[in-house]
Amino acid sequence: MDYNMFLETLIQLDIAVFIFFNHTCQNPIFDVLMPFITVKEHLAPAMFLVVGLLLWKGGRKGRILVGMLIAAIALSDQVTSHLIKPWVSRLRPCFVFEPLSSINALFGSKSSPSFPSAHASNAFAMASLFALTYPRSKAIALGAACLVAFSRVYVGVHYPMDIISGAIIGTLCGIWIKYTFDLVSGWPVEKQGSI
Repeated sequence: MDYNMFLETLIQLDIAVFIFFNHTCQNPIFDVLMPFITVKEHLAPAMFLVVGLLLWKGGRKGRILVGMLIAAIALSDQVTSHLIKPWVSRLRPCFVFEPLSSINALFGSKSSPSFPSAHASNAFAMASLFALTYPRSKAIALGAACLVAFSRVYVGVHYPMDIISGAIIGTLCGIWIKYTFDLVSGWPVEKQGSI
């Protein structure tokens, strides 16, 4: 199989999986829940609460984690939104499927490129840092990131490959920020006290 055939097969698989999660899995509960989850502003109060708890009760470890979260989100967002998206320039599903009503497009049109998902990248950057710093939070952090990522496909603004690539980029950004801190400080953040 040559490269072009492989790429075309991958794209067709991506579209088929998109249709399954976006259209076949459509239900009234997700139609309300997923648009709420996918809007960053709706999740902001929960994030402010977590950051507040880390700063107030987390001691040095919590304050370091907040700094690392800011750095990881900034890095992952720059890589996805300003480096890869303009270069790949993949159209979002809302510009590919005609008519738009043929998919479960709960967000209408969004003009920025589709690949990779910055939402997924930022969510997994945060989740990876929480998982590495507070291992007991791993299931909750990764579960929340997966929910955010899934919501992007469900509302019709991303393909699964956008989500997977964003998750990989975000995870790598989170790991890189954490291990860079450990290397520079010489003292792993997870050993600096706990809540």
